[in-house]
Amino acid sequence: MIQIVSARGCPNKCNFCSYPSTMGGRLFRTRSTKDLVDEIEYILTEMPEIKEIFIEDDTFTVNNERIIDFCDEIIDRGLNPIWSCNTRVDLPFNVMEKMKVAGCRLLVTGYESGSQKVLDEIKKRYNFTTIS
Repeated sequence: MIQIVSARGCPNKCNFCSYPSTMGGRLFRTRSTKDLVDEIEYILTEMPEIKEIFIEDDTFTVNNERIIDFCDEIIDRGLNPIWSCNTRVDLPFNVMEKMKVAGCRLLVTGYESGSQKVLDEIKKRYNFTTIS
């Protein structure tokens, strides 16, 4: 397995997270989807011993449109990577379907709490009752 990074920073405001003070702040900066898929294509071509790519962003799926573009780029190039990533629990099902078609094997999700009160207090910015 190899780990790659597609973005730095985090746009979320979860009050328990140490990343803003240790890993680049709240300013969210992303690589282009073309550049990211160029790196994946390089790994597939030049490192055949690598069996899986892990996208090590805490916020990889924060922008659904970017994820769809990323998946479309993989599909359009005819690549067949096996990859995984971290995600939030509010990822829409249609985005997950597209990710699977593009080779996503695993979504690593942080389930901070099943209590809406706790989610509100830690500023997770999603409503537990509306996630389907």
